[in-house]
Amino acid sequence: MAFAPRARIVVERFGARTVCAAGMLLVALGLAAFALFDASTPVWVLEVVFFLQARAWRTSCRR
Repeated sequence: MAFAPRARIVVERFGARTVCAAGMLLVALGLAAFALFDASTPVWVLEVVFFLQARAWRTSCRR
């Protein structure tokens, strides 16, 4: 929710189509990153990917 006000500003500046496409691309990259994880992946890397994916998802779903 911390990024919700910024998402509106980005949509106003670049348009909903561009922001949604970029957000969904970031979500897809986040999901692809999970394929590279194994038992030795540090927790901080998981946290960064989860954070970025949540940020991308929130941006792409903003109306």
